[in-house]
Amino acid sequence: MILPVLHLIITIAAEENFESQVRAASLVVLLYDLTVEKAKNRVDSFWLPKISSINNKIPVIIAGNKKDLVKKEVNLKEFIDPLVRQYSQIDTGIIISTKYHEDMADFLYCAQRAVLYPIYPLFNQSMKELRPKYVSALERIFRMCDSNHDKYLDDEELKSMQEIALSGTLTNDDINSLKELLIGEVHFLLNKSSASIIEKKKRRKD
Repeated sequence: MILPVLHLIITIAAEENFESQVRAASLVVLLYDLTVEKAKNRVDSFWLPKISSINNKIPVIIAGNKKDLVKKEVNLKEFIDPLVRQYSQIDTGIIISTKYHEDMADFLYCAQRAVLYPIYPLFNQSMKELRPKYVSALERIFRMCDSNHDKYLDDEELKSMQEIALSGTLTNDDINSLKELLIGEVHFLLNKSSASIIEKKKRRKD
């Protein structure tokens, strides 16, 4: 497998060529000090607005460093989720320790994935929905594989789609496993929706 040449940049905002470097980069990693509250606050108040104003499509990974010095558990989800709703280019967040190489393998995997298989062109993380062009592409693939035009994909059409779209093969066991997974997800979503409706009704009564 031949990997593309990536533009690696180590820079700070004060450098004169910061903007040109961000435009040329394949990925931005915002590394902040977990032990300094001001550094965390500047991710939202300074760094993300600045990067977004230069290039609002470049994938961004937010990495909290010095994990080894933090005594209490870090609630990364609480910090990242509001940022993702505002900046859809954020790919992921991770807590690491560069000194002791803690979770560095996961960090490198996330960085490689963000460049080779970026989420931004396909999924709007702030809106939690697929992007229109991706939906159109999926619909076109579906129509191409729906050979009998009944608006459903039977087992043979699923196998054909796998071959056309992914140059792979699907066995009958694979298809059965996929169906079981989808049925389980549908039941989960229905139960979740029902629980939400019941909870809302209770609140109205109270």
